[in-house]
Order: sequence, then structure tokens, then C-alpha cells
Amino acid sequence: MLPLTGDSCGLFLEASRINHACRPNAQQSWNDDSGFLTVHVLRDICVGSEITISYTSGVAMAYIERQRHLREGFYFVCACELCSLPKEAHIRGDDQLRRIITFDKNLHGDNLDAQQVGDCAVEMLRQARQLIGLLADEGIYDISFSRAYFTSFQIFAIVGDKTRAKVSAERAYAARKMLSGEDHPMAITLRRMAERPVEHLLYEANVKVLQR
Repeated sequence: MLPLTGDSCGLFLEASRINHACRPNAQQSWNDDSGFLTVHVLRDICVGSEITISYTSGVAMAYIERQRHLREGFYFVCACELCSLPKEAHIRGDDQLRRIITFDKNLHGDNLDAQQVGDCAVEMLRQARQLIGLLADEGIYDISFSRAYFTSFQIFAIVGDKTRAKVSAERAYAARKMLSGEDHPMAITLRRMAERPVEHLLYEANVKVLQR
């Protein structure tokens, strides 16, 4: 059973042949519109190398949490490349993951309002940049990438910065397309926002925020 969206999960005979890795080279994604589970590669894979996906609901989990989740939910002890690293590497990696999780939670709001942006726009943009850098450093390519760029897009749209809003939406779309495919509902929404950022519901709702 693979996690889908929210608390739902599904059984997929072909996808069930794909093994787990805590730093996978592919990503499974459920598409409500098509009714299919699709798998997209996240990086170049050498001929003969195994394709892997993550069985966890989120890649950014500390070592002990990942092991417990996989042991209790899938009945195996993970010995992937990441989990086979020495203890010192786990400690350093978990410290980075805690920072990633903190930034991601801070930025997770799907829809920001003008007042929220007015209170902390600069800090939110700083955290989004740091999150993107940490994800890249750790080799994590999950939904957090697209979410960080989407948050940046919303902030720039609210303050009326069309150019940077467009760039952020384009990057959010590129990240989401890599994870879920260009026909995924959210990818389609992000592409439209990149094409027409001024159509965001709160465009120019707080144009003075970044001018202080």
C-alpha cells in the first residue's frame, strides 16, 4: 500500500515492484484527474541501476523516525544507502533534516493573506531561500521544493512584483512537473500562474510591504 494524498493510500500491482530508498531517484504521484498513479524519475539513472521510490509520506524524516515508520508500516528494516551511513553521518543529516522540517512547516500555508505577508514577508522569503538551499545540499527532491517556490510566488504577487512572481511560479511549476508530471492538477495550476501572475486573487493586495 502506497501513501497517496491526506490519509488515503492505494494498492498498485506494477508500482509495488519498485523498492524503497530514503533518498529515492523517482517519485510516485497520484493524479485525481486521470485516476492513475505515475512514477517520475528525479535524476539521471544509469543503465542497470535500480529505480527507487519512498514509501514514507515525506522524505524529510530523521533516521529513527524513518526506521520506525518502515518497520511498523511495511515490516522491514531499511538498509538503503542513506540508512547504511555511519552514525556520525546520521547525526549530521538529522540536524539538517530538522532545519528543513522547521522551514517547511513555517512556509506550508497553501494560501497566504495580505496581512500575513505584511507581517513577515522578508523573513518568509529568507526561509524559502534557505529551505531550497538545504534541500539541494541534502539531495532531497520532494514537494517541499515546489512549495517553497510557490510561497515565494504568493508573496511577490501580493506585493505586486510581477517579474519575480513570474520567475517563482515558473520554478514552482518546474519542480512540480518533475515530481508529478505536467498533467497533474497542481502542475496545471502553477503553469497558469506562471503565465498570468497578475490573475492571482491577491495580486497587489499589499504593495508597500517590501518597500519599508
